[in-house]
Amino acid sequence: MSDLSRIFTNSDSIRDFVLAGNSIFTVTSPTGTSFTFKVKMADPRPNLSTTWFVGVLTGPDNTSSYTYLGFLRDNQYIPGKKIGQDAPSQKVATWLMPRLIAGQLPSQVEFRTSGRCGRCGRLLTTPESIDRGIGPECWNKMHEGM
Repeated sequence: MSDLSRIFTNSDSIRDFVLAGNSIFTVTSPTGTSFTFKVKMADPRPNLSTTWFVGVLTGPDNTSSYTYLGFLRDNQYIPGKKIGQDAPSQKVATWLMPRLIAGQLPSQVEFRTSGRCGRCGRLLTTPESIDRGIGPECWNKMHEGM
């Protein structure tokens, strides 16, 4: 991870980051097992709730070597069929994703970002942006009208 990577412990920050639209993060279990996930917001579709596609890093290129695992919609994780239910990454995603979006990640699981905005992917440079994982412009867009 870069010098700008951050371990998140705040459940609201984790949820905001995961659902920002284009997040990449790594989770590590107490046993030291790690998986890197990418959660990307799907294009809006009429009469369909907001959907996020979930992938897991499966190759050497940490920007493009992701394999589709499933999707998030209506606060639920729906596993896909490309990677079987018994695959370790699918088991972790099935357990992890509902907890992340509910803000209930157990403290013994480490959640780390790469130091890039969870919405647009730009490098974060200010302490406040690095700490929340989302840059100021994207933060304002995400919170317009609130």
